[in-house]
Amino acid sequence: MRKSNSIFKFGFLGLILTLLQILPLNNTSFSQTTPEKAAELWNLRQSEIQQLYQEGNLEGALNSAQESVSLAEVAFGSGALKTISSMLLQAQIHGELDQLEEANQIYQVALETSVSAFGESDATTLSVLDNYGGFLKSIDPEMSEPVLQEALRLTTEDDPQRAARLRALGLNLQELGRIGEAEGMLSEALKAYKKVLGENSPETLSSMADLAQLYLTQGKLKPAQELFETALPLMLEVMNKTSFLILASKENLAEIYRQQGKFSLAEKLFLESMQGAVAEYGEEDSLVIQARSHLAQLYEDTGKLKKALLLHQQVYEVDLALLGEAHPNTAGDLNNLASVRRRLGDYQKAEKLFRQSLKVMIAALGEETPQTVSVMNNLALLLENQGLYDEAEPLFKKAFAISGKIQGEKHPTSLALLNNLAFLNESQGDFMRSELNYKKVIQLNTEVFGENHTNTIANQNNLAYLYLRDERYN
Repeated sequence: MRKSNSIFKFGFLGLILTLLQILPLNNTSFSQTTPEKAAELWNLRQSEIQQLYQEGNLEGALNSAQESVSLAEVAFGSGALKTISSMLLQAQIHGELDQLEEANQIYQVALETSVSAFGESDATTLSVLDNYGGFLKSIDPEMSEPVLQEALRLTTEDDPQRAARLRALGLNLQELGRIGEAEGMLSEALKAYKKVLGENSPETLSSMADLAQLYLTQGKLKPAQELFETALPLMLEVMNKTSFLILASKENLAEIYRQQGKFSLAEKLFLESMQGAVAEYGEEDSLVIQARSHLAQLYEDTGKLKKALLLHQQVYEVDLALLGEAHPNTAGDLNNLASVRRRLGDYQKAEKLFRQSLKVMIAALGEETPQTVSVMNNLALLLENQGLYDEAEPLFKKAFAISGKIQGEKHPTSLALLNNLAFLNESQGDFMRSELNYKKVIQLNTEVFGENHTNTIANQNNLAYLYLRDERYN
């Protein structure tokens, strides 16, 4: 049994702990206290911890939590469920105080204690693994993966917690960028939730939103749309209308509609989401910032450039104050401002903003990220607008190659880049390469969006205009 738990010996920063090396967790001694009195004091400590925690006094809550562990050992025994629960609470507070090594040590003691007292497959041990995995994920998803994998491995098919463990592992894999594995895991989680709790439970609906969000990030708009459109009416039946999940789902569905060219539907949902989030969480909430940024993009799409510029400027100012100028979100805001400036004809200002954005984005995230690809594309468009084709072409090609590698050629960004490259080839007078690229993007857009989608029709019109320029009338 000890051998099967060896993966849990690796603590924060590679520190290897064994029970023999672990120092006593608490200095407070209640060895002279009777079990009955210790149980009474333990109950009092639970109330104290809750009150101090709610007041934001984490140091005070930690002191009471440490005493709670010692009292539980006297009252209930070192391997009792209440003792292990007290350890987990102490570890959680250490984690919130950023005392990560202390938290990690206590999680490991709780795990060893639970395995010794109940066995590795017991619900108590699995609960410890769940908590430990969540703690490690807050530090580094790579550290949490083996813990979450082990919890799932030890979970039986009929365990009600199996769905939650599938979901936790799926979200962790998503953070690690292992999208295919994450999609499979989140799909399994959704099936498990439906089986155990039914389609209308908040947990099932949250799982639907997780999978839909993952589809959206991959550019799989149809399955994402279907899930959000199924989930939202059910959410409105069982949740508060201003709950974060409902507001976030509206925002995500609005973004899908925007990308599909359904601008009226998108604007309505963006405004509902943004206004609800402002009322509930304030102007600086991440959902408010995201909705405002996407709404600004919608106004760009529909030619309402002054509205778009105003919203992008508001987002930039909030992100700059909260995150600083070196953060990728702030770099993204610069990119968005530059895009509107470009369309307004202010090329000098736009180029300065694009280059500043690209520099920060590469420094923060590297070249092979969707965010960096987007800035490359936009800078290339600006250079093309100024007739600087020789500078624009390598940027378009580089961005298209990276997007195809990391997102696939059917991703909306890859399709837009291929269309832009075709248009550049046409501007250069290279009609043969332009025709090949237009035909390819028409084919892919038809497969992804359908032949009647605005993107597909626009590509067909571009190809028709190319034929006119090349005097091919038949």
